[in-house]
Amino acid sequence: MTRTEFAGMVDMVELAPATTREEVKALVEDACRFHFHSLGCPYCYHPYAAALLKEKGCSKTVMLLGGGGFADGNWPTQVKLNSIALCLQTGCGEIDLTSNLGWIKSGMWQEYGEEIRQARSLARGVPLKVIIHAPQLTDPELERACGILLENGADYVKTDTGRSPQPTSPEQVRRIREIVGDKMRIKASGGIRRAEDAKRMKEAGADRLGIRHGAAIQIWKELADLDAAGA
Repeated sequence: MTRTEFAGMVDMVELAPATTREEVKALVEDACRFHFHSLGCPYCYHPYAAALLKEKGCSKTVMLLGGGGFADGNWPTQVKLNSIALCLQTGCGEIDLTSNLGWIKSGMWQEYGEEIRQARSLARGVPLKVIIHAPQLTDPELERACGILLENGADYVKTDTGRSPQPTSPEQVRRIREIVGDKMRIKASGGIRRAEDAKRMKEAGADRLGIRHGAAIQIWKELADLDAAGA
């Protein structure tokens, strides 16, 4: 994996509850500097981040991520839709929707599918990624959830919020690829901290990588060192 390949796959985020304005500024600066695909920050900072991206001339090349339901996923559907609408209004170019894990575990597939359908309708023309909490799903749940995403036109299966008890594994990414084939893309998120982690996820079938700010910069440096060493 080259640095250019890595940069094109990265959704770099800083989403901790205590994230500061200065941390968002650093996030935007690094996303522009390293040409990462996109960045995500707490929604209260979206106007600030969008303005900084425009000021730095990166608003057309670095996407601002929005969404609904992060990180629990069990918000009422209308609240999620309101969040998505506000994100789109603020200038977000991609939407990461957090699935209602409780609905999946309860077998409430009709409600789950209807929420995805409404989010897809609202975010027409914008890439929609749906977070399915893969590390917490059984294989039948994983297969059914992915099937519903396919039926309702989601663009990406996103593995996790990064807050499950266990991180996403390459095996989970590989299994999702078996289920969706080439009909959907996959965003691996959770536990990607080193260059080797990123490589394994790519080899398993991931098209995009969700990585925290500090880890993304660390991986970039590791890849730069490998390039310098001729590895």
